[in-house]
Amino acid sequence: MKKFISIFLSSLFLFSFVNVSLAEDLEIREFNPAIPEHAKILEQEKKLYDDYVDGVEDEEVLHENYEMLLNMNNISKEEYTYEDFKLNSGPPVPDPYIKKLNTSNPGKSLRSSTSPPQWEDRWDGKFVGGDILITNGTSSYGFLGHAAIYVGDNGFHHGKDYVLDIPGPGKPVRLTSFSSWKNQYMNKKGDYVSIYRPDFKKGYYNERAGYNANSLYSPVDGTYKNVKYGITLDPLNKEKIYCTLIIYQAYFYSTYGGFTSNFLLANDSEIILPYFLPTYFNYGKEISLVYKVIVG
Repeated sequence: MKKFISIFLSSLFLFSFVNVSLAEDLEIREFNPAIPEHAKILEQEKKLYDDYVDGVEDEEVLHENYEMLLNMNNISKEEYTYEDFKLNSGPPVPDPYIKKLNTSNPGKSLRSSTSPPQWEDRWDGKFVGGDILITNGTSSYGFLGHAAIYVGDNGFHHGKDYVLDIPGPGKPVRLTSFSSWKNQYMNKKGDYVSIYRPDFKKGYYNERAGYNANSLYSPVDGTYKNVKYGITLDPLNKEKIYCTLIIYQAYFYSTYGGFTSNFLLANDSEIILPYFLPTYFNYGKEISLVYKVIVG
């Protein structure tokens, strides 16, 4: 566990992706818990997360990485406390835990034996505007996480479908086809891309979020198309942005400033990590993992 925390936190938001080719003996496959190899991966993810929930943490390593994060991003201890840091740090929340989160704390999950919906019933092969993409393929260890949002066409891009993201320090916001984006982050065994879809009863919240992300940050004609990458504790900051903040803002404005019980508001001492993004949708109760592909 100490090794995990050290790797995960020391690389937090400091990584810039370098694209490499997929090895010839590997292929990208649909993730399916019915496949024994994939079921084993899911169990490993659950064990790692259970250890985190149980407080299996190395305080010395946490403090070291907390100080590193503050120093690298010019954030004071008053702005971002050590307790906030501990709350917002951790491994991916594994499915089927997504819909079984502690309603008193979006950063911690209750373990559950409840089975997820049948995998084949989740995905019809079509994206919906506002779909959220999360990958672990952003470092040699896969503990950092990166996120993008599907913006589709929205009448902006001449019929082409795109995902929008900001890949890291020194990089601008970009529009990429899903195929190209997926291939950039899936280069070694165990790399995956998960697609989450908020379960709003009013589906236009999703489509509107895709529209908002595009109109705010599209590098073609977005209002803030020249925004710089940077870590900020202001969830509505538009002078600097990081990957999950684009998605948070897209849904914040889609739900009319969060005026719906299905969407939680971030506080002003919070860094929204990719792996914890699903917890902002009513503590994970109003979002589904609809599709996942994995290298193996």
